[in-house]
Amino acid sequence: MYKTIIILAILSAMLPNPASAQDVVNALTDLQNDRVEIIYNHAKAVSNNTQISIAFIENGLTNYYGIIKEDEILKSIENKDKLFEIGSITKVFTATLLANAVLDNKIGLEDDISKFYDFPFRDSVRIDFLSLANHTSALESIPSNLDISDFLASQTKAVQQNPYQTYGEKDLEAYLKNEIKLGYMHQKQYNYSNFGMGLLGYTLSLLSNSSYERLISNEIFEKYNMTNSHTNIDHAKTSLVKGISEDGSFANNWLWDSDVIIGAGGILSTVTDLSKFACAQFDFANRELALTRIPTFTINEKMKVGLGWHIIDNGDNRVLYWHNGGTGGYSSSMILDVKEKKGIIILSNVSVFHPEMNKIDSMCFQLMNAIK
Repeated sequence: MYKTIIILAILSAMLPNPASAQDVVNALTDLQNDRVEIIYNHAKAVSNNTQISIAFIENGLTNYYGIIKEDEILKSIENKDKLFEIGSITKVFTATLLANAVLDNKIGLEDDISKFYDFPFRDSVRIDFLSLANHTSALESIPSNLDISDFLASQTKAVQQNPYQTYGEKDLEAYLKNEIKLGYMHQKQYNYSNFGMGLLGYTLSLLSNSSYERLISNEIFEKYNMTNSHTNIDHAKTSLVKGISEDGSFANNWLWDSDVIIGAGGILSTVTDLSKFACAQFDFANRELALTRIPTFTINEKMKVGLGWHIIDNGDNRVLYWHNGGTGGYSSSMILDVKEKKGIIILSNVSVFHPEMNKIDSMCFQLMNAIK
């Protein structure tokens, strides 16, 4: 979940599903040399037991390539249906829930979220749905009444738990009633906020009188035939790739005790399922997905943000839609060129704390250039 902030500094998510009509190819041994070179140059520094699962979407095909590092050797492996924590790519899905609610006329993007709570916000603070989805709400990334000092100070990343795990409804109520203080009030600014996106997912759950797990399953996973995507790890253990910590040992998975922040980073998925969601973006008749890709705020001359998606314009008439993610045992990256119907999706069990974690994003962007 933290990795997006780092990469942004380096750069200064029920209509017909087109993915169902796409051919699927297992490309473990059939990959162009330039792409193999990009993958291996980026993957050679990872720890033993690391797996990387990649989807190439181009020319009407979805091709898969998987590697694993064993005994300091990189080998091919079929892992397209293996589960990884996708971290902040979850935010694209939470924003898609928002788009769905807007198109169903349940809410407006600029509606105040406070009307869905049965208590007043401190100083009558107003927060609209749009500002949560595009990170302009001025909310901090970590609420002030969540103590993560032990998490930040830990020298053993392998045993670190999800720092947001125990933050529940009572904590949120106390924060919104007594502690909320926006960082700026008059001129909107981009300030990436895990808490803000979590608050969006939780508020949408209140709107729907549903748990986030049931909402995301009914409104997205079932709609796009994402049969192996979950928010409850108990449903995922048989095909789950174990996370790897910074020091190369197995990491704890990030568990969630409530719905308050899960919408910021709680999904587990596969490159097969994410490819279905990615290919659905190429259907321009799909209104909910199209709404998430409309620019809503300009970050700088090269990047804007939609609902969830970061929108990159390199000045070459190519617009890319991107998000990444990171947890204690996993890193991920997803880039789409919707106009050309191309994309790269990478899931890995490279920890967000690994010194080479930025190579996952770098690999994703270089592979995207390779299929230009």
